[in-house]
Amino acid sequence: AFSGVSELGLISGTGMFINLLLSLSLLPACLAMLPAPATTKQGSSPARYLDVPLRYSRQIIILSVIFALVAIVLLPQLRFDRNPLNLRDADSESVATLRELMEDSENTGMSITVLSPDAKTKQAIATELAALPVVRDVVSADNLVPEVTDLKLDLVDDLALMLGSSLDPSGEHGPKSAAKTLAALYQLAERLGEDSADSASRLAARLNQYLDELATHSEHEQASRLDMLRERLFGNLDDSLSLLRDALEPGSPTWADLPGQMQDRWINEQGLHRLVVYPREDINDNAALRRFVEDVQAVAPDATDEPVLGLRAGDAVVKAFLQAFTSAFIVITGLLLLLLRDLRKTLLIISPLILASLLASGVMAGFAIPFNFANVIALPLLFGIGVDHSIHMVQRARSGPGGQLNPLRTSTARAVLLSSLTTLCSFVNLLYSPHPGTASMGLVLTIGIGMMLLTTLVVLPAMLRDKTT
Repeated sequence: AFSGVSELGLISGTGMFINLLLSLSLLPACLAMLPAPATTKQGSSPARYLDVPLRYSRQIIILSVIFALVAIVLLPQLRFDRNPLNLRDADSESVATLRELMEDSENTGMSITVLSPDAKTKQAIATELAALPVVRDVVSADNLVPEVTDLKLDLVDDLALMLGSSLDPSGEHGPKSAAKTLAALYQLAERLGEDSADSASRLAARLNQYLDELATHSEHEQASRLDMLRERLFGNLDDSLSLLRDALEPGSPTWADLPGQMQDRWINEQGLHRLVVYPREDINDNAALRRFVEDVQAVAPDATDEPVLGLRAGDAVVKAFLQAFTSAFIVITGLLLLLLRDLRKTLLIISPLILASLLASGVMAGFAIPFNFANVIALPLLFGIGVDHSIHMVQRARSGPGGQLNPLRTSTARAVLLSSLTTLCSFVNLLYSPHPGTASMGLVLTIGIGMMLLTTLVVLPAMLRDKTT
């Protein structure tokens, strides 16, 4: 259901077939042309440690079961972060500004939109939505027309009387000669310099600097520059005063007095009425988000907007993740049974993968590392990567005399270690990405590869040694 997962499967699957073709054709040809490497004898000191998983196989298996049970207990704490804003750089100006607005504003923008076919239906839906415990407020076109009382009109009249002719753009607000403007600026700089406030002192210094620079020009140039300054500072003064005068002569506002763009946003040409529903709870919490969306959609099934999209998109991604993980498990297990025709071998190969997945999920739950839209694809990838190492280790162990050999003493273990470390390095590089989503994917993959390496090189040899597994 999540195209990101399906497209990743297409790209990586194609790459694996290309890699297989080259590994079975070009690589052997290159090896045939190179001289045979000299064999090196391993020292006795490291060899002692290579037998530890076999010597303490039962203890390692018991600890593995305990850690697996602890991880299962922690799994309910594992959560999916549905907020796409968390996948963006928190230090960027746009994200920082948006977060600041969301914290300081009563209306954070996280609201649900409901469309109603007519005014009567709108009122009924609004009343039903407002009664929901999860709803803080319901806003419609009716809320945009202010209620005017006699008290408000009296206050506006008193304000208009006090301001009087000061709102008239003519007279003292009209253009002045260059000489008068210069005199006024010098007087302003002097008064600002007498003020003890730092901001006033800084402004006085800047103004004196401007006046000193202005004095170096001719009178004609001075007049031109002063006209430019006046236009920049007071170019819209007349329009602003006119708007303020009109505001001080109010009548009874109606819907028709609102700007046309605002009217169209709330009641369109087809007569659809818009309702905006605000949550009472903090819907950054997944449980609160689900309650809010589902309760509102129980009243208005067609309700939509950011909370609905975030919840449903998150559900689709989680479903895709479970589908990918389950499909990978079933296909890999079926393929192993078909090729090996040995249930015990298949279980030995699959067990470290399941344990590593549990341990990685437990670590994420324990350290409050959530899944998100970017890193949710990590575990299915790890399952596909880890199965190779398990196959190599089990096949090599069964190739010894009597079907029993310590795989850690072979080149297979060294190859698995080298392969895992190089893969780990590539994933660690993602941790330094400025994109939080990419960095979180690198973190999950790093944890997963670490757990795969642990279970493959420690737990799996112990299981191969223990006859009861």
